[in-house]
Amino acid sequence: MSNKLSGLKILIVDDDTFLINLTKRILKQMGIENTQHSNDGGAALEFLDGSSVDVVISDLNMPGMDGFEFLRHLASHKASPAVILLSGADKSVLKTAEQLAQAHKLRVVGSISKPIKKEPLENLLGKILVLKATRPAYTLEELTPNEIRDGLQFDAVRLLYQPKVAVARRALVGVESLVRWHDPGRGLIGPAALIPVAEESGLINDLTEAVFKGAMAQTGAWLAKGLDFEVSVNISIQDLDRFDFPEFVVDTAAQEGVSPSSVVLEVTESRIMADVLKPLEILARLRMRGSAYRLTISAQAPPQCSSSSEFPLPK
Repeated sequence: MSNKLSGLKILIVDDDTFLINLTKRILKQMGIENTQHSNDGGAALEFLDGSSVDVVISDLNMPGMDGFEFLRHLASHKASPAVILLSGADKSVLKTAEQLAQAHKLRVVGSISKPIKKEPLENLLGKILVLKATRPAYTLEELTPNEIRDGLQFDAVRLLYQPKVAVARRALVGVESLVRWHDPGRGLIGPAALIPVAEESGLINDLTEAVFKGAMAQTGAWLAKGLDFEVSVNISIQDLDRFDFPEFVVDTAAQEGVSPSSVVLEVTESRIMADVLKPLEILARLRMRGSAYRLTISAQAPPQCSSSSEFPLPK
């Protein structure tokens, strides 16, 4: 592993001289010589203005600009290194920092509790090598609002279905609907290039409607063939800003002969809810009408599955 890691460029962000030297010694044992350090977040950002690195190993508790503020500024910085978080604080603080960094759409590999040790650090750096070597299955070049608006009119939405299997029973118990966007010039485009733009441009409700209608149409076709299982559809927290959303869900499912009890809405949220009362009311109304839902806190768009796990299901 160490020889493969030797080409990584690493920036250590910490105000503790002892820890900086210890980290550098551990990295040197792995064959990594190209290391730099900054004493706080502000100095790190200045360094990144003129130099590129593969990995930032950042402490959280620092004078000046602390780790949390540094992560916020790093998210809008032109640099896009992988991030490993380091702290002597409680593990819950580290977990919160990870979630915040992910919410900022940073490439967070993981976190390590102080004192730093070779094995966990080497494992995290190994993950970075895997990520660098893996080619994305879909383009990450973001769509424009106009492309989304036009595509919704011309049926650019495509759905793939990831099976959910009960291993003990060896039975298919459900599927998750995964949205893709078909572009004539670029082929299939994944949700990371689609969902954030749709949310920012006010098009997410229209996109959700297209996705949900497509998923229900396919579910109805499966039911007609005697295939009855749970279908999960990812929605945005912004969809829960519509008081008519429960009616849309129930009516659309009913039109295809689908029971609301067979529908699971997975709410993937990366933003703080400005008004929590409205989403809670809408979720309660959906539950009252028989629809299940799962609320998850994540910065990720709906998961992109590799082609090996996107099994074709009967239409």
